[in-house]
Amino acid sequence: MIRHTHSPTLSPADRAHLRVIHEEAHLRRIERLMAAEDYETAMIEECMHGVSYYPSSPLHNRSDRWEQCELTRMNATRCADRICFTLPLSAYEAKRLDRYAETAERSAT
Repeated sequence: MIRHTHSPTLSPADRAHLRVIHEEAHLRRIERLMAAEDYETAMIEECMHGVSYYPSSPLHNRSDRWEQCELTRMNATRCADRICFTLPLSAYEAKRLDRYAETAERSAT
């Protein structure tokens, strides 16, 4: 028969101390996870604030044919980081005054 030595029970102060140590370890783990998540979020935000180098596309642009032709004409002379995706209000005013009649006729042919 094997007799095991009796292990003394922990005092209430020792048990409270162990609880505090476990809680601190748990909080450190959570802080590490939050820091990793903050790093990933910062990385995503940095990527999102980058400059778009893609020219406007008729597949992704909800404009009519005139707007698309005008955007293509405007962006033809611009460098990649200055491409615009919307026309200025003056272009719509000029269209309303029929100043783009010859442009629309040329694009239709």
